[in-house]
Amino acid sequence: MNKVLYTLVADGRDVVLEWADEQSTPADKELALVVLDRMSQDGESKQSYIHEMRTVHHLSRAGSDRFPNGFVCIAVCDSSTERKIAFTYLLSVEKEVASTSASELLLGDGVKKRIVGKIPELASRAESGEGDAGVQARKELEQVKHIMVENIERVLERGERINLLVSKTDRMNTNSAQFRKRTVVVRRKMWWQNVKMATLFVVILIAVMYLVLGFVCGLPFFDQCIHHDNGPNDGSN
Repeated sequence: MNKVLYTLVADGRDVVLEWADEQSTPADKELALVVLDRMSQDGESKQSYIHEMRTVHHLSRAGSDRFPNGFVCIAVCDSSTERKIAFTYLLSVEKEVASTSASELLLGDGVKKRIVGKIPELASRAESGEGDAGVQARKELEQVKHIMVENIERVLERGERINLLVSKTDRMNTNSAQFRKRTVVVRRKMWWQNVKMATLFVVILIAVMYLVLGFVCGLPFFDQCIHHDNGPNDGSN
């Protein structure tokens, strides 16, 4: 876990600003002061040291108008803190105090409070990897990976829906064909039933008419209604 515990800014060996995290101990400050006292003052350098469960990183610049004895920034971090994270943090602190001189930090409490007030944010951003190109690239890669996974899941889900729709369509087509076949069978059956009913009706009607005429004219040959004239035809003038 990346964790910045203590930070100091110095003009040469004179401390002009310091900040301590709530998890920091007095030993962290003592460790930073030991490194400040023993480090070389020969211009620009970047060094890292390991001491028990702590790592110490320092960034130094050659003397300038604002820091005549040389700009020095030291950070004491947890031993698990990556070196590039620590130096990303040191560079952000350097950038924050770039417009301020050592004398202003020594004499101007308002300026010092303003910068010290921003250090926790700088530490938090560095610890999260913000500002580090490699970490940012990994985050962007993770975001792209996440988006790709979501897109693949959507495509698979869409494919499942399409397969389900095709399956339902096939079933509907099959059911439709079976329904048409059953409809034809039912129609034929109904037609034959209608033919049978019509035939039966005609037969019954003929039978009824036969019986009625039979009662009136005599069964079975309607003799009473049929007149037979077998006598000679006398004729008359």
